[in-house]
Amino acid sequence: AVVDLNTNAITTLLFDLPSSPQERPRSVKKIVTPLKPDTHPRKILATLHEVVYRIVKESGRTPEEIIIGLEEDIVPSRITTWTLPTTEIKRFTHAELKSAFKSLFDKSRDRARATIAHPVALTANGYDCTIDTLRRQDPKNIHTIGFRLIIATPEEEIGEDLYRLRQMFGGIAIEFVPLIAGYADAAVQGIGAVNVFFIDLGWSSTLLALIADAKLVHFLSFPSGIRQFVDTIAEQKRISFSEA
Repeated sequence: AVVDLNTNAITTLLFDLPSSPQERPRSVKKIVTPLKPDTHPRKILATLHEVVYRIVKESGRTPEEIIIGLEEDIVPSRITTWTLPTTEIKRFTHAELKSAFKSLFDKSRDRARATIAHPVALTANGYDCTIDTLRRQDPKNIHTIGFRLIIATPEEEIGEDLYRLRQMFGGIAIEFVPLIAGYADAAVQGIGAVNVFFIDLGWSSTLLALIADAKLVHFLSFPSGIRQFVDTIAEQKRISFSEA
């Protein structure tokens, strides 16, 4: 299941996983849970508990995984790069790079608060690369390895709520990701967008994002969305919000 945690609604898509890696997951059901305007993020997370219960009920079984995308209004995020010298990596393998990322995560995260880190790209000497291209290079010419990532650090109470949700449904693999990461993956892997600038006009905020060479390069969120536009129309026309 994939959950879009927004400030005006929680949208859930249930998928059947394909039997073959070449096939795409098949969407089998969409569940939309509306939220009242100005709902506090903690109340949104309380509603999320109910949504997870409904996911299990609607699925008729325990989902293999639930991926929850967190909107900027709930958990702000940013792009950053963590680097380390190649002297700290023995070999350029998946296992070694995974271990290096975990080590950087432990060193860089705010230990007083929950931290969500979503890798975007691997770099060598500051340039984007893949593990395959990295292996073909002479190790002597590579001085630093980096991980460009989206990092999100929720407020302490929000982080505690997310932790409790995962603990409460311990039998289900629950992954929290910044919503922008989900949008970028959908653009690149879903519709094959390689170079694109997209705008997500949300209920109370607007998200701008730039994807270049199939990688998320930059994004910006500002607190003005559909609600502010409707408020302005209602004020100018002297009508109610619902009429606008």
